[in-house]
Amino acid sequence: MRLDSPSSIAAGDMPWGMAEALAARGVRITGDAGRLVIAVRDLHRQPENQATVDALLARHPEGILVEMGVPAFRPRGASAYIATHGSARVCAQAAAELMTG
Repeated sequence: MRLDSPSSIAAGDMPWGMAEALAARGVRITGDAGRLVIAVRDLHRQPENQATVDALLARHPEGILVEMGVPAFRPRGASAYIATHGSARVCAQAAAELMTG
């Protein structure tokens, strides 16, 4: 699941998220039961996304939160947290590799 955030003036509008990188490593992306992966970007600037993440992690404590922007805010409920320090494709690939071994 990817929570949208505004594009920065530096990066502009570019595709980002984890779905493609995980699918390339053989992970089946579905809405069915399984481990929840939440991709966010610059969560510290998104109070509405912070509330959504808190609610999702309360329902799915095993969920993985992937911060693909500036890792300035880690929710207390995020026991599995990956900070990629960017939302480029290579960052998603590195996070997917870490998740799938």
